[in-house]
Amino acid sequence: MVHLRRGAGSVGLLAVLVYLVDRSLAALDGYAPGEDYPIYSEVPKGLSFTCDDKLPGYYADPETQCQVWHWCVPGIGGNSMYSFVCGPGTVFNQRTRVCDWFFKVDCPNAAAYYSINEDLYKDDAGNYIAGKKKASFKDRWRRHSNKQRRKRHDRTTTTTTLSPTTQDIEEYDDSDK
Repeated sequence: MVHLRRGAGSVGLLAVLVYLVDRSLAALDGYAPGEDYPIYSEVPKGLSFTCDDKLPGYYADPETQCQVWHWCVPGIGGNSMYSFVCGPGTVFNQRTRVCDWFFKVDCPNAAAYYSINEDLYKDDAGNYIAGKKKASFKDRWRRHSNKQRRKRHDRTTTTTTLSPTTQDIEEYDDSDK
């Protein structure tokens, strides 16, 4: 474990971080933003991507040169879709399912790697567990009613009736009021 002191250690760490960031951004030299790589600052409206025909998982969107990626989340009756934008100079790498430098990603062939999501949402035995359709209210009510009928049928009821005695009966006199 590295322990940094305030002062000299922090300045050294800052210098290393500046160097690494500067070196990373140098990889963008010679490329034109908006031409060589996309420059979206938010998810564009009207994209044609849909989760309807997809397994739950993470998907690059080639329509945005892969700068936008979609998370298809399993839910009741199908997938929900959440969309995100990778940071400047990065696009979604379908093979690794993370945002990466645009020049390291094969965006035109991203759809060929959509099947990589098949390893997600499985139990220890490898069975697919996501997106199971929840039973309708009618089906749940039918199962509940059948269960209640079986309980009533299986029960034994004993009724005991006590005869009233004079000791248990008190007369009520409301003449004082």
